Amino acid sequence: MPMGAHFELHIEQGPILEAEKKKKKKKKKIGVMQGVQAYNRQCEELTERTTDAHTGTTPLSRRANALLLASKLILHSHRRATAHSALASTGVLTLAPGSTNTIPGHVRFSLDIRSPEDSVITTLEEELKRDLAALAAGEDIGGLHAGGTAGRSEALEVAWQTDSQTTVTRFHEDCIKTVREAAVEVLGGVEDLIRDVKSGAGHDSVYASKHCPTSMIFVPCREGVSHNPTEYASAEDC
Repeated sequence: MPMGAHFELHIEQGPILEAEKKKKKKKKKIGVMQGVQAYNRQCEELTERTTDAHTGTTPLSRRANALLLASKLILHSHRRATAHSALASTGVLTLAPGSTNTIPGHVRFSLDIRSPEDSVITTLEEELKRDLAALAAGEDIGGLHAGGTAGRSEALEVAWQTDSQTTVTRFHEDCIKTVREAAVEVLGGVEDLIRDVKSGAGHDSVYASKHCPTSMIFVPCREGVSHNPTEYASAEDC
């Protein structure tokens, strides 16, 4: 049977509602979900074309240091995301051969880009692809070589792959209105205890919204922790 509408109660998975609840010294704070931001998950690989070099015998200027180049792009992604009021994060970083006296010749790392605007995701991806290629060619982007050296980054092969991506999800206005009205009633008519929010994380409701009117209700969680054994939301807040 087709669903007429879909509503989902969920912890915020972030620290904002809990912080506001404490700041206002009130018993409750409810987030009325407007939608879910877009994300783009990338995987980058940097591989030396020759062989791994020794840390004690290879001058800095002669090194094709895949980890150093990856570090520069990770820092650069943080700066570019900040400039666009977006998010860029690296949660996976693997390198080989994994020896204390060998310069890493192969590095693989993730790049998770998120924004409430689809156009920002597209712009950030284009900028970072362009700048990674420029850095690998030895160019100094944003002063990232300052105080050091570009080395022989041109000796690195660069691969960029999109693992998954989504567009911005905007929830149904009628469902949003219903959640807000119910929240106001539950909270004794105190609208100040309600906050309109967009989720930074993905949810089942994203997929439900493709089939029926949808919205979500966010409640505070302790210290914003989720996907962890210490995740907790009080019965009172729920």
